[in-house]
Amino acid sequence: MKTIAVDIDNTLNNFMETLINTEFPYDKEKYSIDEATFKEYLVDIKAEKERDEDKYNNLSAAIHRQAYTIAKPRPGAAKFMRQLKNDGWRIVIMTYRDLRGCLEDTKEWFKKYKIPYDYFFRANDKIVMCKAWDIKTLIDDEPYNIIYGEEFGIQVYYPVMEKHKQLPPTLAKGFNNFEEVAAWIK
Repeated sequence: MKTIAVDIDNTLNNFMETLINTEFPYDKEKYSIDEATFKEYLVDIKAEKERDEDKYNNLSAAIHRQAYTIAKPRPGAAKFMRQLKNDGWRIVIMTYRDLRGCLEDTKEWFKKYKIPYDYFFRANDKIVMCKAWDIKTLIDDEPYNIIYGEEFGIQVYYPVMEKHKQLPPTLAKGFNNFEEVAAWIK
């Protein structure tokens, strides 16, 4: 059986676009911070800045959970995943998401968009997980995986994004739509 690992955020969905373009309303009871701090933190969250502050990290997690549920699949992503399943692939979802607070919401998102999968993991190091599971194909947007996948025998496919313009040459393949990937993995 062929096995493929697939990332969620910015790969299957439009997470960053959703995060940047969504107006998240202030709610003092929900966030337990004042409005000025909320607005300051929200700017940094949308810019993907990290801070070593509990209140910031709590707000960031809450905002991310909201964006996870409202992000839409990339065009063709759900169809591609269903085709993989129909073609007999074992699908392993690997995500950097902290699933402690959003596992059920994430599963509901897959159900809502009829996106099949066989296994679902949080993976800080997707290359290590691919090696452990003997997975030779990874679809992911993370530059580290794009650069180093081939070194470990993993063919990486990635949705072409602005952050990929400065990558060194690799055997990873950038795609503009999932139909390209479907043709490459046949």
